Amino acid sequence: MTRTTPIIAALAAVLTLAGCPAEPDHELVPMDLHVSEDFVDFGDVPTGVTVTRTLRVHNAGDADLVLSQVPYVRQDGDHQTFALEGTWEVIEPDAEDQEPTVVIDARSYEEMTVTFTPVAQEESFGYVGLYSNDPDEANRVIVLRGGSYAGTPQVQVSPGLVEFGFVAAGNTSEQYVQVRNTGEVDVEVVDVSIGGTNSPFEVGGVSEFPIPPGDGMLIPVLFHSDGGDHEVASLTVEIADAVASEHVVNLSANAPGSTNNSPPIINVLAPTEPTVFYLYQDLVVLARAFDAQQPNIGLYCTLESDRLGMVEQETSDPTTSEVTFTIDVDESDFEDETGLHTLTVCCTDVFAATSCETLVVSIDVALAADDADGDGYGAADDCDDADATAYPGAMELADGVDNDCDAVIDELTDNSDDDGDGYAEVDGDCHDDDVDIHPGAAEEPDFFDNDCDGTIDEGTVNYDDDGDGYSEALGDCDDDEAAVFSGALEWCDGLDNDCDGETDEDCIDDTPPLEIVGGIQASVVAMNVNPTDPVELCVTTVHGPDACLEYEWWASGGEFVSIDGACASWLPPADEMDDYSVYVRVSDECSTDEELEDYAFITLVVTRLYVDTGGDLGPCSVSATQRPAAPLGALLAALVAVALGRRRR
Repeated sequence: MTRTTPIIAALAAVLTLAGCPAEPDHELVPMDLHVSEDFVDFGDVPTGVTVTRTLRVHNAGDADLVLSQVPYVRQDGDHQTFALEGTWEVIEPDAEDQEPTVVIDARSYEEMTVTFTPVAQEESFGYVGLYSNDPDEANRVIVLRGGSYAGTPQVQVSPGLVEFGFVAAGNTSEQYVQVRNTGEVDVEVVDVSIGGTNSPFEVGGVSEFPIPPGDGMLIPVLFHSDGGDHEVASLTVEIADAVASEHVVNLSANAPGSTNNSPPIINVLAPTEPTVFYLYQDLVVLARAFDAQQPNIGLYCTLESDRLGMVEQETSDPTTSEVTFTIDVDESDFEDETGLHTLTVCCTDVFAATSCETLVVSIDVALAADDADGDGYGAADDCDDADATAYPGAMELADGVDNDCDAVIDELTDNSDDDGDGYAEVDGDCHDDDVDIHPGAAEEPDFFDNDCDGTIDEGTVNYDDDGDGYSEALGDCDDDEAAVFSGALEWCDGLDNDCDGETDEDCIDDTPPLEIVGGIQASVVAMNVNPTDPVELCVTTVHGPDACLEYEWWASGGEFVSIDGACASWLPPADEMDDYSVYVRVSDECSTDEELEDYAFITLVVTRLYVDTGGDLGPCSVSATQRPAAPLGALLAALVAVALGRRRR
């Protein structure tokens, strides 16, 4: 069943009066014109945004369908908002006074791409006229409609917290803040700033170009470290013309709880095995100390003896990462403490992360001859003379062995719970010297990873838990709802979206309105007296998901053969020629809003149609050169006249 909107009916009537299709130059055989849509509503889109729809012009017949004009858009108003392109091949005429044509092969189709680009905030109408050799429907109109509004920029700024981790003095680290355009219009970043003066944080270069819808921008943020102090700041991103114009991001660097710091790496280069130093010699210990997070700074390093305690301290060379301890034996405490010493070299970074290595030396005394494992200690002094890693004062390793011979196994290693919170490093404790930090601990807003999950301060006022660019500390009154933050759009959803203490004040309802789209669609709009078939009428309604629609049909004459909700069958009175109006009202019975209704009407003409084909298949026989193009003024007048026949309350 072919359905036609009232606007289409009016336009088709004017088109028919304006002219008839050209008489084809070949024998007429059945051809059948079908169009995928008679009414294309582009909806309301932001000014300057282009929306595209693709339609099909289908020839369902067994002979070529000839379009006597190449389809193009005709529209009202001063602005050209619609444009049309087709996949068809244009056939140029033989004579200058003829127009180009388009031929659609039997049982095939061509596509029309229609674009709508509003340039002003107004409603636009237009149409595409198809003039063909279809014997049943020579003229076909596709009505176009589109509205416009000034779109509001919408962005998402993330993350809410930028953690630079540990950055050594004199070094610079770079992180990024992402600004993503989640709306329908271009987004302009007006300014990016960091609060405070003499801040170690700095904003890198920011693009001056607008961000298109669906695209994003990366804003580089630099941290220049001048020491080991914990630094915090706030970065503000200002968006032009946005409802939420300012988005704030927390910045943190050199936080004690940062997850990316690790202790230095220590390697003793000399001596590499138990060695005897005599009183007249210098005791020289050479080590290499490297810290991955602070590669260009000198690490604080100490040399201790298990018998003398601290004996010397040095700073590693930032260039070579080497540290050298040189001790004049006969001018030191070693002179009076001859025999075996376990020396421990420890290096510490600026955040107190420490690593140590041990070695064995003997002062002015030969090494024991019964040292079976070569660790420098003989059987009498070694707690396990079959294991070179076990001797008095050795570094304790996470190996299940009492390495330092103190009768305690694996203390101060990843296998031991050093802070007594029930978790060792091997169990996931990321800070085994703090009883309040361990897996499952409550996260606190302290820039520490209290629960050891790799994320700092999540679930606290410092963290943007819902990813809307705001944390509680920055004004988010519900950090579980991405649609709720300071300055957000207030939707009619029962939430205080803009965090002003009020719910749904002056809110925006995003539920689709109850609306009849395209008016009443009729199988025919003009008919002979006493038609054998009723006129089929239907409406298409846009509505919310919970609507309960009720349809009421009535007419100025005739009778309804059947009514089935959105569709009805109507017959005119017998032997009467007249114009009849058919009305429909649709309402939402599940809504308490009395305004939630819409209605439309259509005029149907009953007359005597005299068709003298004279061997032709149409009511007239004129050539393509004789048929004038449809006058746009008359068409638009008909369009407006019928459009006024539909009101929405």
